[in-house]
Amino acid sequence: MHHGPSKEELEWLEKSDYLLLELAYQKAIDAGKNHFEVHVSGFEGSPKALDHIRQFALSKGLSYENNGMYFIFHKN
Repeated sequence: MHHGPSKEELEWLEKSDYLLLELAYQKAIDAGKNHFEVHVSGFEGSPKALDHIRQFALSKGLSYENNGMYFIFHKN
């Protein structure tokens, strides 16, 4: 019996993590903001979400925090 997400599901989750972050980032840039937030529910079910968030923040030169409901990103 198979438990947990399949390889395809994991790849999809990984892509959607980055997509979610990229879309929020682009919206903030377009609006001239130096911060943006992404609701934690957007990452539910993704076992590597925290790694993806950390990698994304590093790649964009952002700092971030989690207030329990949102990941809040700041341009440094």
